[in-house]
Amino acid sequence: MLSGTPPPEPVTIIVNTIHDREAAIKNPTLFTEKNGTYSLREVIWAIQNGYLESGDVQFDWDALIAEAGGTDITITVDLGSIGITDNISIDLTKQENPIPAGVTLTIDASGNGESAFVVNGSAIGTSLSLNNLTLIGATTAGNGGAIDIEAGTVNLTNVDISG
Repeated sequence: MLSGTPPPEPVTIIVNTIHDREAAIKNPTLFTEKNGTYSLREVIWAIQNGYLESGDVQFDWDALIAEAGGTDITITVDLGSIGITDNISIDLTKQENPIPAGVTLTIDASGNGESAFVVNGSAIGTSLSLNNLTLIGATTAGNGGAIDIEAGTVNLTNVDISG
């Protein structure tokens, strides 16, 4: 029989706020909190920096519906484009906790004056895959629009993009 302190329970790092935050990026020890609050930006950063094994972004639908006040969930991206430097998948049809019927997800970049995402992977094969969501409000004076592809690939399935 082993003695000592049992290992801590695994921490779940999933998107559970509609607001754009970077607190855990500035202080990565926050990724060890059992009941942390994580934005889309923070979860993508956690994936790209080895805090999660999978490149699949997961969502806490109950928390997002409660915060949004209904089933039309809009996640804001107002702190600038979210950088994609590794393989990232936001596929709402392949979630561990699938998107409930009647719920929609929109990613709104209208507050940042840039793209929602910028794909700039130095690794060969870096990709961003999106499925079953809407991108709105992204504007750029140069490259991109909703997604600025500087290096890498983007796969879109059932994605609506509008100004």
